[in-house]
Amino acid sequence: MRTRQRNSWYVDRRYHGDTMTPAPCSCPIAGWCNRHNIDKPAVWHQLCQSRESYRAAWDDGRGPGQPRRPLTSEQLAKQERIQERVAATERLIGWLRLLRLPDEQGAGDTASRLISVAARTSEAKRALERLLAACACSRSSAVDRLNRQWPW
Repeated sequence: MRTRQRNSWYVDRRYHGDTMTPAPCSCPIAGWCNRHNIDKPAVWHQLCQSRESYRAAWDDGRGPGQPRRPLTSEQLAKQERIQERVAATERLIGWLRLLRLPDEQGAGDTASRLISVAARTSEAKRALERLLAACACSRSSAVDRLNRQWPW
């Protein structure tokens, strides 16, 4: 049965009898738990006995101390996209470092100057606009943030 938690995620729970509470902790002392197949220290044992949310997480195989499940193909694809985006940003910052002027304070000033002189449809201008848009809502706050993040 699925129940809604406080933070709006859903948790599968195993219930006992006709009541709507998870089955109570069956371990008499801290140590190996046959129900959850992990070695629980005293703190985790106390949480299992007193907190339904922890007991439900261990029942679902996602509680503390349980092995992580392998990433799904969607999660792997998302992780790869993030890594590509970070690498592209680092490359762009490297180019901005090469194209900086002595009086510019950081990457924000250089990016702002290069956007104004870049051709309308150039790939460089689109990359710089994406960098500024990812940093903040307004262009001036994006320039300030980039200057703080990558000072020259």
